[in-house]
Amino acid sequence: MAVKRETLIGLGGAVLLHLLLLAVLGIRLPDSKPEPVASSASNVVIEARAVSEDEVMAPVRQRQAEEAEQQRRIEAEKRAAAERRRAEELARRKAEEERQATIRRQAEEKQRVEAQRKADAEAKLKLEAQRKAEAEAKQKVEAQRKAEAEAKQKAEAQRKAEDEARKKAEAEAKRKAEEEAKRKAAEEAKRKADEQAMRESMAAEQRRLDAEAARLRQTQLARLQNEYVSQISDKVRRNWLRPDGSRGTLCEVLINQLPDGEVVGVRILRCDEGADAAFQRSVENAVRRASPLPLPADRALFSREIQFNFRP
Repeated sequence: MAVKRETLIGLGGAVLLHLLLLAVLGIRLPDSKPEPVASSASNVVIEARAVSEDEVMAPVRQRQAEEAEQQRRIEAEKRAAAERRRAEELARRKAEEERQATIRRQAEEKQRVEAQRKADAEAKLKLEAQRKAEAEAKQKVEAQRKAEAEAKQKAEAQRKAEDEARKKAEAEAKRKAEEEAKRKAAEEAKRKADEQAMRESMAAEQRRLDAEAARLRQTQLARLQNEYVSQISDKVRRNWLRPDGSRGTLCEVLINQLPDGEVVGVRILRCDEGADAAFQRSVENAVRRASPLPLPADRALFSREIQFNFRP
């Protein structure tokens, strides 16, 4: 409608200009029969009218060309916005896939730790059963020793004649008993040492597993942090438009954002020596157009202030 209105106004101006020219010519024409030179004057008037019409229509044509160019820019921006939405959807799907993979890895690690805990519990039960069996064996030996002592007392009267032999036998039995006691003491000491070594080994293994889990967690967080900053930098770069004639290749940017990724502040910390004011403003505008910014896969990585290097 705006184009038609401008066209009608232009045509009306052209008609009005023609009427004014005819009025001027009418005033200058004499009442008598025109001289032969009037033909030449008429030609001059006709040529003047053609030039004036072109001049009147020139702004209309320029306006039509500008509006057509504006319409082409609007269509290009719509296509660019659709491409950005598709890219953002792909990034969101990728982030979701990575989050699911992280959940699976954590579940597998939990299952592994639970299996290790069960194995440790089973080993503890086995040690307890072994100690119980050794205690029962010790009780049996003690009972046997008592039985032998009772038998020895009962046979004392009958073995007076064999006193020397009995003494020798007792001495031998005593020696064996002492050796048995030493053997059992040595076995008990070895068992305790083995248990202590096993406990220390299990504690060392648990410390190693804890350290490995912490290292993996730090590595994962560092990787996710780099991906998070890279996603923000990529989105800002997609929203950046280089101003005509501007110069610059690098700017260090500090962004202040809300928990939902909305940009509330942008500050250029520094730029390369060749970056002019127009380049710096274009970077700030690109950051604001990129709002809301992508969110990290792990919420623990979110920070209200994000600093990154912008390169075109």
